[in-house]
Amino acid sequence: MNKVNTLFGAFILVLLLASCSGNKKPDKKSNNDSIPDSNATNNVGRTSADFADFIDYFLKTCYYNNNIDSLVYKTSSTVTDFIHTEAGLSRYFNRGAFCNLFSKDNYDYPFSGDYYGEPCKFSGLSLYNRKPMEGYCEESPDSNGVYYYSVTEFPQAWDMEQDKPVKVGLPAKFDKVAKMKVDIMFAQWIAKQFYFAQIDNIWYLVFIDDCDCSV
Repeated sequence: MNKVNTLFGAFILVLLLASCSGNKKPDKKSNNDSIPDSNATNNVGRTSADFADFIDYFLKTCYYNNNIDSLVYKTSSTVTDFIHTEAGLSRYFNRGAFCNLFSKDNYDYPFSGDYYGEPCKFSGLSLYNRKPMEGYCEESPDSNGVYYYSVTEFPQAWDMEQDKPVKVGLPAKFDKVAKMKVDIMFAQWIAKQFYFAQIDNIWYLVFIDDCDCSV
């Protein structure tokens, strides 16, 4: 009988322990299992020391499958996030023989009514850290791709009042910043040209060059 009582007591003890463990509160998550902040923004492309990271991020955000001209014209936050408040953004464009510079307002885009241009038809172009061959006034032998390279100054623009080309630059405080040009090559021709400046370690779009080789 004592043996039976002992076995019965052990069985009851096991049940009690199982019941207690079932009511035990779960441990708090360790730091390694913490839930990421849903409001955090991935800025690796904006601040990366490698320009290739930035331009890939920029094109995926503003260019591929978009019409960047429409985004600029309509002051969409998609592209204005890449524009420095002091450096601003200007657009080179030639209405006729001379390449003029336009900014703010409509940037001299030819949009009207509900038409804001067609989206880019290509994406995922390869990146090349060099200047492309031709592609502006003559067909290029280079492959489709994004060609990026350092520059020390921006193209001149024609001043209608002075009737001569004038030097173009950013506000004086940004004279020494790093500058990069990007040429988008597609089907042997340069489809788009951008200029960027690195201000406070962040890359910003400062010029769009839509002039053609008639200049």
